[in-house]
Amino acid sequence: MLDKTKFMALHYYDYGDPFTGSYRGMRYRLEKIKGEAEGESLLKGTVWPDPYNFVKTPEDKKISQTFPFSEEGKDQAVDWFEQMRKEHHDIYDTTPNILDVEPIKQGF
Repeated sequence: MLDKTKFMALHYYDYGDPFTGSYRGMRYRLEKIKGEAEGESLLKGTVWPDPYNFVKTPEDKKISQTFPFSEEGKDQAVDWFEQMRKEHHDIYDTTPNILDVEPIKQGF
């Protein structure tokens, strides 16, 4: 189970950096985004299966949801991460470990 107290304080997201982590085969990311209304801010949560990071994972493997930019919204996002882990456990329980996959070629 994810511990809500381990997520960064709300003001952390004002600096533009996302918070990322992993839990039992599922990676997650929480970030601040602009809403549709003038001056509106939202939190965007995204989950995807191991083993790769957000940038290296194909978009079709990611699931995202938005939440209010508030403490309650942050709690809702963490609850949603838990829900996604339960709903997609068949995927997350079978994802390979990063040590078990071929490295992505960087094209140097």
